[in-house]
Amino acid sequence: RVVGDADDAWDAYDFSKPLPPSGSYAVVAPVGERDGETRYQAVLSVPAARTVPVAFQANEAGTYELSGVLTGGLQATLVDLETGAEHDLSSGAYAFEQGATFFRDRFEVRLSGGSVSTDEDAPETEVGVPYPNPVNGAARLSVRASESGVIAVDLFDTLGRRVARTVAPSSAGSAQHIDLPTNDLAPGVYTVRVSGAGLSAVRSLTVAR
Repeated sequence: RVVGDADDAWDAYDFSKPLPPSGSYAVVAPVGERDGETRYQAVLSVPAARTVPVAFQANEAGTYELSGVLTGGLQATLVDLETGAEHDLSSGAYAFEQGATFFRDRFEVRLSGGSVSTDEDAPETEVGVPYPNPVNGAARLSVRASESGVIAVDLFDTLGRRVARTVAPSSAGSAQHIDLPTNDLAPGVYTVRVSGAGLSAVRSLTVAR
């Protein structure tokens, strides 16, 4: 995330990568730092467009494709550090071969252009997506309410039963992060319903153990 009030160090926008799921998997992770240690992240925030290292991990060899969705006028060039190939992510997916590997610093993403978002630029009402997602531990949800009041976040299982709830006070126009009560939930897909303080939204969250 390119966010104007981000910090080069660990901040509220940064989140670690959850443990990979069981079975066959492949994941990518921007590479950041926390307390002087390398951290493979689900979300890496920077205050301006720049070059970001991206690691790759898979538990079996194969042909993989990596693609990206760009917003805010950003442009991104994916650089394969092993082959030297450069690929414009707006032109589609990049295919590559890779054997089974732990996190391998294989790529760089060179970000350019676009506009940096700030709290002042954000819409008056906003509900983000839960992160990390899938989650294996704690999860958070970013919200910005249009009015002061109480925000309720309910989690429902696939049978429609409410299995968890958390509430948080809000101030009109202020961005905040709400912790989701996921630690006691069984693995599976849950519906997250946000209501109150002018907010009404539904999101999906996958819990993995």
